[in-house]
Amino acid sequence: MNEASMNRRQLGLTVAVSGLGLAHHPSARSEGIASVDTTTFGQRHLELVQSSVVALSSHEASSGKGLHILVNELRKKSALSEEQAKFLHETVDKVEKDLQDARQFLEVQMQNAKRVGGELIDAIASIVSKSILWCMEFAARLPSEEKKRIVMKDFAGAIQGAIAGIGLGSIAAFSGISIPLLAAGGALAGSAASSLDAASDALVKYPAKK
Repeated sequence: MNEASMNRRQLGLTVAVSGLGLAHHPSARSEGIASVDTTTFGQRHLELVQSSVVALSSHEASSGKGLHILVNELRKKSALSEEQAKFLHETVDKVEKDLQDARQFLEVQMQNAKRVGGELIDAIASIVSKSILWCMEFAARLPSEEKKRIVMKDFAGAIQGAIAGIGLGSIAAFSGISIPLLAAGGALAGSAASSLDAASDALVKYPAKK
């Protein structure tokens, strides 16, 4: 793994932990948080994967069709309004067509005072936008399809992470962290983990010219 990929991994994982809001939250050391049985997380993981596999059917999670399905899954969990789900569906379509146009679309939306807001939407929009930027700046040598594959892996990881975050409602109840913020932290953790293999594999496959 080259230095750029390693730096990205370290930054992604570090920010993911703090993004969950647990490390610095005043309630994180409370008796309530301590009572959360983390040995059940394996079962939660199994249930999440199984439900996602069933929903995705034969579609890859990071494909256009797969991303649309995952957005619908978030909507079913009442994590998104109809307007927010529409925004994410539109983002999927734009990422599939052209990464630069997709980033411009996301940047405009994030700077718009009347944007489709919310902690989770803002988190996913920011993650996808910066994923595109990373591909353009640090992985410029990659073919366009490889760049798109990395971004869509990030996108899928963000949504899956958000779904996982929503499932940790017990932590939200004990800590006072809102479920949307927990979902946003999950989106960050999920995208950092999901894109790592895609990014490192692509950079190894297409090494920098000496």
